[in-house]
Amino acid sequence: MVHDVTPHATYRGETAVRKPAVAFLLTLLCPGLGLLVVGNLAAGVVVNLSYVFVASLFVWLWARLLFFPLVPLAILLAGGGVITLLMALDAARTARRQGHQYLLRPYNHPLVYAAVSLGTFHLPLVFLIHLTFTQLVSLVWIDGDSMYPTLADGDLILVDRTAYRDSGPRHGDLVLVQFGSRDRSYEVGRILAVPTDEVGLPGGILQVNEQVPLWRSLSSSSDALQAQLDALVDVVHPAGSRLAIESIHQRWYFISEQMASFPVVTSQTARLADDEYYVVHDNRSALGDSRNGGAVVRSGILGRPLYIAMSLTADGALRRNRIGRRIQP
Repeated sequence: MVHDVTPHATYRGETAVRKPAVAFLLTLLCPGLGLLVVGNLAAGVVVNLSYVFVASLFVWLWARLLFFPLVPLAILLAGGGVITLLMALDAARTARRQGHQYLLRPYNHPLVYAAVSLGTFHLPLVFLIHLTFTQLVSLVWIDGDSMYPTLADGDLILVDRTAYRDSGPRHGDLVLVQFGSRDRSYEVGRILAVPTDEVGLPGGILQVNEQVPLWRSLSSSSDALQAQLDALVDVVHPAGSRLAIESIHQRWYFISEQMASFPVVTSQTARLADDEYYVVHDNRSALGDSRNGGAVVRSGILGRPLYIAMSLTADGALRRNRIGRRIQP
């Protein structure tokens, strides 16, 4: 009688081919996903959460320090791209070594890949971006010359939406506001009167608490102010406008003098309510501010412009010298 003494291999589970291209592409789609493909679930989840943590840390640092984010963000994205590419190459090499001998894990399934990708990477990043652009910062295009010379037509400004969460705006602050339900409801303006101030426009001349804001022509300005103006005004100014320096509550800023009449709601003096602010354009000949639209309520003040993130001429040419410029408060 003959017995079969050939040893039998112990069945350990189902095996499958690991394709290097799949591991490479999935890592580019989601940095930790390639690690799942080659059998390392824990490391994949940690990698994904690390990316989200670094992005969250960047946003937190910006909210604390209010630096111009373009260059640091470019460095962060470039560094993240390089790290992701290196991880994708490593995942492809690991898949190539495993070949046909890879023992499938319970999490090697498309549904698990999708769940890990969404739950630990894509959805947290989408939430972070949504939180950033709804609660922390806004990007707003300047359309027209209503804020000349502080801002120019074609400027894309970065607005800090957290500026007034702890305290209200002050006289002279530059703010992004929403005027009621107008078609073009978002405007940038300067606060000239705060709650309980008395505001009037006798003869079209603005008065705050029965005083006209101080101003002087550039011919009487100091050398320091003239140098500041030269750095500020590098675009063609509106026809017929003249520049001046105005001050309210000892805060000086540049304006374009009013050279045209405009309709006003009333020329009588009125006291602002406890939640009302009087906001006007730096280009005093431009319509669409509190002089003819009424005061702005506190909830309509959305934030404080910080930087010029981008600037384009009317024909689409880039004004590089304005990018990253801190906006005069």
